[in-house]
Amino acid sequence: MKLRHLKIPVLRFTLFTVIVVGFSSCSSSDSDSTTDTDTEETDDSVSIDVDATYFYTEGETLTITTVPCSLSDGSSADCYQIVTTSVPADHNMGPWCPDNIDDDAEAGGIWLEDGEVYDVDGAFIKNMATFIMMIIG
Repeated sequence: MKLRHLKIPVLRFTLFTVIVVGFSSCSSSDSDSTTDTDTEETDDSVSIDVDATYFYTEGETLTITTVPCSLSDGSSADCYQIVTTSVPADHNMGPWCPDNIDDDAEAGGIWLEDGEVYDVDGAFIKNMATFIMMIIG
């Protein structure tokens, strides 16, 4: 008997909740709109000019051109192609790779992987296959 008396208030509460949620999900701006959003066109394109002064070139050549390109979603767009022949004047480049497996870390720099820093020395290069297998394995 007690269970039957409990069902009616639960059903009433559920119905009330469904009605409240249904009305609260409607927006008043939907009914106040005077334009037909189905035929309205939107412009999702954004074009920002590239400022060449942001590139530290120290007198070297810098060209910025617009070229047609294909985006990852298959659509077409105009993209900036930035070409420079300069090397950084504010820091030295490299080192990139040891010349010999006996070289120390100064010859090869560092490798960053999952927040860990590894010296790229000769031993690292010698065991590169094992290191890569640990990463992907």
